[in-house]
Amino acid sequence: MPKRSFTREGITAALYLVDNTKNEILWLEVETKYDEMIEKKKGKDLVKLDQFCTALQKTFHKNKKDSITKEQLLKIVQWKFQKGKPRYALMKFLNANSEKTIQECSTKAFQNNDIKELCKLKGVGPATASAILSL
Repeated sequence: MPKRSFTREGITAALYLVDNTKNEILWLEVETKYDEMIEKKKGKDLVKLDQFCTALQKTFHKNKKDSITKEQLLKIVQWKFQKGKPRYALMKFLNANSEKTIQECSTKAFQNNDIKELCKLKGVGPATASAILSL
């Protein structure tokens, strides 16, 4: 691969990985370093939240997800805030949702794979709804 220079860190490495998508060993090596990399970038809190979401995803796939709890919603949002741009002003709206409302909206959303149902919750927009459904 010809040497290229980019202004953003990681672009050259990402291009190398894309150009070597058939190299399974390389991808496995990258995957094993994931927790270490996110800990360096964002700290142990993100590692814990990421592990929580991974475990939640496995539970959903094993038991066919039917709804989420308020505690799960808040942790998923914290995870999303750590990964992207945090919007802490939304937390008061998210906390205003009742357990019953969260379970009703999430049940409908999971049954129909419908972002709009989750967006009925206070403080949940399309990006957050999409993050929830991605689990």
